[in-house]
Amino acid sequence: MIRIIIFLLILAIACAAFTGCANQAAPEKQPETTSAAAESPTVQSPVSATTAPANADLTLAAIKKAAEAAGYIISDGHQFILMDGIVGGITIEIVADGAHTLYSVAECETEEVAVRNAKNIDDAGYAVALRNGKFISSYDAERKGEERKEILTSILAGNPLPAPPYPAATQTPQQNLEVIPAYDRDAIPDDGMQEGQGFVEYGDLFIKIIGMEKKLLGDQPGIVLNYELTNLSDESVDTQGALYVEVLQNGRELKHPDAFESVYLTITELAPNETLAFYDEYLLDNEMDPVEAKIRQFLVMVSDPLCVYKTFPLD
Repeated sequence: MIRIIIFLLILAIACAAFTGCANQAAPEKQPETTSAAAESPTVQSPVSATTAPANADLTLAAIKKAAEAAGYIISDGHQFILMDGIVGGITIEIVADGAHTLYSVAECETEEVAVRNAKNIDDAGYAVALRNGKFISSYDAERKGEERKEILTSILAGNPLPAPPYPAATQTPQQNLEVIPAYDRDAIPDDGMQEGQGFVEYGDLFIKIIGMEKKLLGDQPGIVLNYELTNLSDESVDTQGALYVEVLQNGRELKHPDAFESVYLTITELAPNETLAFYDEYLLDNEMDPVEAKIRQFLVMVSDPLCVYKTFPLD
């Protein structure tokens, strides 16, 4: 990012600006920081010019090609659709830090736009932004471990680490044989909460929570949540990134165990009137308090989004 430099600025500040520093005087070598930890509105995110020098020849197509060659499963599209100045992106399946998760890489119009978007991600507090030139990515802030950061940093640099092995899918879609009530938004409570079964936004997907069972996951107490997703639209839908599932105990979100095999991430196409059964595994905080499951459509930015929920006692 280069701004017009006032005529009498000293040479050291000019050099800092031309090397990608955040419009302020800085040492020649800047320690890696997150923009959430600094007050400057243009401070760099963790993948900065000091850790992953911007390559003027790097393109989104080159990033995608290199990641595919390294063994990653990639689809077109991204999770930054509500951000300004995004010109394209890809979504990558990554197995890291005990989870099998989708992460996006997006290309911004300019490096200045990328810096602004990365800061917005950090300021929201839910994710940590990574940036290399005009390319951005992010990972969840709460989950422990550094594998995601290392993998995403290498992908953003166009030199990805080898992909960890993916779990195999164990479920296949089936034709839906149940009668599902017609979608009627007026019949749904104003807060969008539907107990046990219901619709996500626009009525084209139907969720049914089947049940929950306690299970020993490794040497720790846990639960397995079973639910179904039915495609009510006239077109096939991509299940990757379609739903956002929260499982809570005492208001605290439960975590997946290490090496959790997510069928949800490995099945991509769901044809019209097909139903796919899902299972999710979670580690319990304790074996006494009830567990609440909440499922809604991913990235629906509306107040009171439609949500299917169910509470399960553990006794």
